[in-house]
Amino acid sequence: MAIAEENTTTDVGGAGGSPITFSHTCTGSDLGLIVAVFTGGATAGTVSGITYDGVSMTQEATTSTSNRRAVIFSLINPSTGSNTVSIAYTGNGPEMTEVAVSYTGVDQTDMVEATNTDTYSSTSPSLSVTTVTNGAFVFVGECDNTNTDTTLDGSAVSRLASQQPSGPGVSSYAADILKVTAGAQSIAWTLTDSSAGPLVGVAIKPAVGAGPANVKSWNGVAIASIKSINGLAIADIKSINSLE
Repeated sequence: MAIAEENTTTDVGGAGGSPITFSHTCTGSDLGLIVAVFTGGATAGTVSGITYDGVSMTQEATTSTSNRRAVIFSLINPSTGSNTVSIAYTGNGPEMTEVAVSYTGVDQTDMVEATNTDTYSSTSPSLSVTTVTNGAFVFVGECDNTNTDTTLDGSAVSRLASQQPSGPGVSSYAADILKVTAGAQSIAWTLTDSSAGPLVGVAIKPAVGAGPANVKSWNGVAIASIKSINGLAIADIKSINSLE
């Protein structure tokens, strides 16, 4: 089953204090949820935990510079419908941006198959995430003062969020792309500000097509729980050539 973006929600700032809360809606099957948080200012806030519909999410990647921080959390099989994302943090709250992205067609055992982080101090930072499975999605996030463009291997990406709170200090850019063939996916940014900032990325693993369940074998030949041959029902075969 191919991965597809299902819904994106963005939120800005934490002026009301911890936790930051906002609603996000998940629909579809084989769901996975990514929440990325970007903080800035003299004392960049630190995320201590994220929940969705009261269920704790897993921290997958985080990195920081002296005054900016980025973190990505994930959740397999999130609740469907409109539910609350709750972000607990310490430190600077108003200079924060958040993005939640849900996907369908996600592996329900091992959602995130690879991660990478880096920091930069130039107007042309880059990050590489190496996918393991064909058809994985690469999600990336970047945090700076102001951004202008993002490319992946020379191609425009899906811009999920580009936002900046009312105060200075942090602007975030989240994007993703489908990586058809497994391997390294290079992400390059073009920025107008060279102030040091963090880069984070994860590879989201696609669900594998379900095979036949409860099939037994003899010398590699399936002999049990077969439901039909050529349209004829022959359920629960126990033997071959009358041999149990």
